[in-house]
Amino acid sequence: LGRARAVEVLPGAVDSADVDALARALAAVLPGVAVWPGPAVTTVAPGSPADVVVVTARPEDAVRTAETAVAAGRRCVVVVTGDEIGGLAALAATTATVLLCWRPLGDHAGVLADVLAGHAEPGGRLPVAVASAFPLGHG
Repeated sequence: LGRARAVEVLPGAVDSADVDALARALAAVLPGVAVWPGPAVTTVAPGSPADVVVVTARPEDAVRTAETAVAAGRRCVVVVTGDEIGGLAALAATTATVLLCWRPLGDHAGVLADVLAGHAEPGGRLPVAVASAFPLGHG
């Protein structure tokens, strides 16, 4: 998001405190970039001032919002804040960037904002194995 001029943070299905927390954190790490939280949407107007849409939701909730944003010509980053990974393949078919957080953003929205702004590299490793939605080495 480092080259964005404007970022709209949207929930995938319903309003969420995560959206406000992430919008505040992004505004703090992206000086000069307009950042605002938005409502859950099913339509995204083409020509919106936002260059990038960040969607926080479970994968299955985020699919419709991400598809709508991409169809409107907007770049889309999906942040999955839960531990349900069943809808990841559908998200990967919709948008190029999907980031798994595993937990609600809460107090670590600033860390996620640093990752999204390119100021930090996500380096967390899971102590558990999960069923892969992609072949080994896919990236």
